[in-house]
Amino acid sequence: MPPSLIPAAGIFFTSFLIAFSGALMPGPLLTVTIAVSSKRGPWTGPLLILGHAVLEIAMVSLLLAGAGPFLRHTAVSVGFSKGRRFIGDRTYRTVIAVCGAALVVFGVWFGWKGAADLRSFLAG
Repeated sequence: MPPSLIPAAGIFFTSFLIAFSGALMPGPLLTVTIAVSSKRGPWTGPLLILGHAVLEIAMVSLLLAGAGPFLRHTAVSVGFSKGRRFIGDRTYRTVIAVCGAALVVFGVWFGWKGAADLRSFLAG
């Protein structure tokens, strides 16, 4: 591989792994897909994915267009900084660490449970 492609390959694989880990976690989009697809049919999933992709492309486009500094000075960052000041820096870091650990534990549990359910489903 040419040296100029190494950073691009690293970005690609890192992005792929992050996206894959996000796809493994159940969330609101999965819930809506399951709930609505039983009523509206098999095109529900692709249409929801398309809508999600449009929103993601819009967000990436805004960031590439220079909206990053603007987003750092809006209610999102103000909310996080006020939360930190409200409960204290040490408690804030503890809450963030506990939530992160809970997500990891949930991801491992869901992967384990999902693998077991898949095996039992495939076995018949």
